[in-house]
Amino acid sequence: MIIKKIIASALALTLCVVSATAFADESPVMVIDGQKFILAQNAWDIDFNGEEIGSHRWGAPYVELKDSTSSSTIYNSLGNSFTAHAGSVANTITSEDTGNPSYGNALKMTANDNNQVQLNEFQSTASGDLIIYEMDYMLSDVPTSGSATVHVMSPVIQSGIWLNVLSVDVSGSELYFKSAGSTMPMLEDTWYHVLCRVNFIDNTVSYYIEGELLNVSAVTNASGTRSQKLVSKFSDAAGGTMWLDNIKHYSLNAVPDIVGVSITGNFIDIESSKAISIADYTEEEILAMVSVKYKEKEFVLVDVETTANEKVIRFKASEPLPTAVPIDVTINYMGIETGGTFELAPAPCDVKNVTIEKEGQTYTATAIAHNEIGAENKVVMIMALYDSEGSVVAMAYGTPQTLTTGEELTVSAASSDAVSAKVFFMEDWSTLKPFKDLYFVKVQAYENE
Repeated sequence: MIIKKIIASALALTLCVVSATAFADESPVMVIDGQKFILAQNAWDIDFNGEEIGSHRWGAPYVELKDSTSSSTIYNSLGNSFTAHAGSVANTITSEDTGNPSYGNALKMTANDNNQVQLNEFQSTASGDLIIYEMDYMLSDVPTSGSATVHVMSPVIQSGIWLNVLSVDVSGSELYFKSAGSTMPMLEDTWYHVLCRVNFIDNTVSYYIEGELLNVSAVTNASGTRSQKLVSKFSDAAGGTMWLDNIKHYSLNAVPDIVGVSITGNFIDIESSKAISIADYTEEEILAMVSVKYKEKEFVLVDVETTANEKVIRFKASEPLPTAVPIDVTINYMGIETGGTFELAPAPCDVKNVTIEKEGQTYTATAIAHNEIGAENKVVMIMALYDSEGSVVAMAYGTPQTLTTGEELTVSAASSDAVSAKVFFMEDWSTLKPFKDLYFVKVQAYENE
């Protein structure tokens, strides 16, 4: 009679189910080299059909980007401005009609002497995991000097730290795009789409011409400021003319993958593939961006803190988390939901690999004992079978069994009326304590629930 009362009490131990976290609508995701990214900052998108090059407040030979209608200086959402320097009054930087309907107006830089003609203060300060610079480029007149410097694109991430330059080699009879020893043929008076990716996840800078990779090189001293300005220029290049159009500068943040989950009592450590700020996990000081679930039960997270590992964030739940079971962990990063199912490690004294199988009218549950502490601990395995109305139609329990690592525990029960089974564990018949604060379920209609 006492045992039956204990079983009835154990059956009443259920997991409180709370409503699922409401995630934001998913934002557009960009996939680059298999990695998901989302737009972080959009700094510039200039096609020179609503913008023009006009006189600078500092006076010639400086020029700046202005609004075509109001003639006012253009500043982007990051407070950036677009300033260029012609080097001398003989050289020109203008916005003109290209004569090509596909491009319309574009930026034209002409070197009539050997002074530097350049975008020397084109501020480009978008910050993120992946910084993008792109433009359409044409060299319409080749400089007459064989030693001319023709820089198509040179990102500067910090003062004094210039990334690998993309240039045009004009020293021979043929023209080449060149970057860190890599070359690609090019033609005069021909438009090319040029793209640069500065990747602060693997600290590389990559150049693409018409979508084809030209070169990848390392970014040194990548800490600190991630973008400062973009330089395009002529130097010692009298006779040269270049055109720039559709200049874009923006940054992307990698959508992190969850790579590891571990628990200790009420605490769960979530490791992601990149460092994430605690602020990215919260919304109005509520931990609304993280969901931790075991089956239909969602755990309420009440606190968050950093750890010694910048990629691991520790969360505190309002109750102890389960061990040796699969849990679903989801994070919402900038509107993108990412996560997966993770098998939690067993506690030092635990049961794992719990399964319930049905053959005929018989349900059989098995589990594997796990004991790292060496002390003698006992466990009782209990099974209850239910009919379609949720009434108990059969019970079974094993004798208290000493936990020995790797040893199999088993219990079986049978009923022709049963449609589901629950298995749970008690310490023994005297303590009246559950060994694990959860039960395992098998529903006949769903093979692996």
